Amino acid sequence: MPGHRPNPLDKVLESIVGAMTEVDSHLGTMAKDVKPFDSKELSVEEEELLFANPRLRYQDQVDPTTGQPLTNAQSAAKYLAEIGPVQYVAEIDDFVRRRDRRGKESPTDG
Repeated sequence: MPGHRPNPLDKVLESIVGAMTEVDSHLGTMAKDVKPFDSKELSVEEEELLFANPRLRYQDQVDPTTGQPLTNAQSAAKYLAEIGPVQYVAEIDDFVRRRDRRGKESPTDG
């Protein structure tokens, strides 16, 4: 188009768009293993209780063969089937790592 001049801010805009695209890509890479956040974070006591008693995840469900509430073993097996072995082991490793860290950070009695 005759008399058309490029906007001097086009270079700035291109630079910003490129930077934001790079940041978005970087954040996507960083967040690939992040699970969706729950609306409520568990306290340490709640987390310990849930780890020790997996049946608390399925309180309202019963074993169809016995009509009794699910046991810890049945609940753990059901949770494993839902999330898969890799995620299940990762959650256990994460819990144990955090519990060990809390144990090291807390003052010892005696």
